[in-house]
Parts: sequence; structure tokens; C-alpha cells
Amino acid sequence: MQSKRKKKKIRRTLSRKKEAITSTFRLNQSEDGRASDAMTVAWMLATMAALVFGIFELVARGVQFSGNNAANSSTLGLDAMIQVTSLAAVVSAVMSLVLLVVVLRVRREAPPRTIVIGAVFIAAVPLLAPFLRT
Repeated sequence: MQSKRKKKKIRRTLSRKKEAITSTFRLNQSEDGRASDAMTVAWMLATMAALVFGIFELVARGVQFSGNNAANSSTLGLDAMIQVTSLAAVVSAVMSLVLLVVVLRVRREAPPRTIVIGAVFIAAVPLLAPFLRT
């Protein structure tokens, strides 16, 4: 008889531990769901792509205006690379801003304000760069 009681007690203890573990796991999951998480990841990837392409464009422009390439005949390839990276930065920036609006509407809890401000700044730089080059 006592062994049956011990077994029941052990089973109850194990089931409580299992329930505690699963409830802890549920607390760590996002409340918004997979769709809003996917939109958030896509938004951040577009923002980082705009940043990387913007940096590539700045580096290419620095190489172009360094003076060593002024007499070189291979500046046509460098100009094409600058234009492609500029276009990619603009497209990524537009995607970032569009996805930001989607993320702000889909998520229950908005992303931190500093991240949103940083993302808007990163996306605004490639869009405003053609006007600042005069």
C-alpha cells in the first residue's frame, strides 16, 4: 500500500514539475504570434540591409574621390557599383519604412522607441542622400 502512495506522490510531483516547465516555456513565447514576429524580423532585416548598402555606397564614393582613380580608366565600373548600391539602399529603406508601419499596426506591444527612431533615421539617410549631394 505504501509503495502505491509513494508512486502516486512521485507521479504528482513529476506532473507538477512538467506543468511548471511548460508554463515557463509559454511565458517566454511571444504574445503576438508568429506573423507579427515574422514581420518584425523582416523589418529589422530591411533596416540592416539599408544600413549595409549605405555603408558600401559611402566606401565606394570614398574610393572614387580618393584621387588615385581620377586618371584610371576603370571608373566606369566603380560608377556602376555606386549606382547599384545606391539603388539597393533606397529600395531597402523604402521596404524598411513600409514594414515599420505594418509592424506598428500588427504588434500588440510596439517595439522600443529608440529602435524605431534609429530605424527611421537609417531608412531616411539613403532616401535623402541624393538631395544632399549638391
